Amino acid sequence: TELTAQVVVTGKVLEEFLSQFDAGSLVLLVKDVQEIAVGSMNRLEELQTKQSQVISLQISKGDMVAYYTSTIRNLLYMVEAQILYTADQDTVKGLTALNAILNAKERAGIERAVGTAAFSSGAIDKAGYLKFNSLVGLQEVFFESFLIYASEADARLLAEVRNDSKNATVEEMRSLIQSAPFGGSLSSVTGSQWFNATTERIDLLKQVDAAAVSSLVAIASSALAKAEGELRTYAIIDGVILLFTAIFAFFIVRSISGPIMRLTSTM
Repeated sequence: TELTAQVVVTGKVLEEFLSQFDAGSLVLLVKDVQEIAVGSMNRLEELQTKQSQVISLQISKGDMVAYYTSTIRNLLYMVEAQILYTADQDTVKGLTALNAILNAKERAGIERAVGTAAFSSGAIDKAGYLKFNSLVGLQEVFFESFLIYASEADARLLAEVRNDSKNATVEEMRSLIQSAPFGGSLSSVTGSQWFNATTERIDLLKQVDAAAVSSLVAIASSALAKAEGELRTYAIIDGVILLFTAIFAFFIVRSISGPIMRLTSTM
């Protein structure tokens, strides 16, 4: 039931995305980012088919994870790649902050999956344990990066999210998995309880990335307005220079042609 409902939500968001990111937008991107964007769009075209295969259990877990992971990675890299081709310093900072919180949220999603498997089975193997802890650590790294480049308001919002009781609940559940190899028990939490708790935490992080997007749009719009203003200023200066050059050239020509014409007449 939850999966079917989420498919509907995803469809609405995808429709909104496609309405804003039309094919004409691609020409505005540099070649490398164009290729990433086209690849992402092609993979999104497969989404409905993959969703149907998941709902009807006609796809393996490995193939399902591979599709979603690679598709999400492409979409995330569309943001990251822009950093390489953006000259405005403030816009680069905004892109870097957005990239950091998006990557943190994606690791939180993978952490949710690993933790759900552990709590559902009541145990976690060595590979899962190492992966779980690396995902927790990566989130911390991306949070630190976000705080360096984000605006003060967005940094405060992340701090509020991390101090939220929902985040504290996830921290408590995490400690159970982290203590599992040392005699800790996972029996006090079910897979569903962990999944629901981490989903609420991820929804809080979604608020932060939405704020980061708004900040980036404002920064980019300001940079665009500044660039357009500079372009108009340079155009006016160039026009004035061209006008004075034309006038100066006219008098130079007159100063040379006049004597020559008089000399010709005398001769």
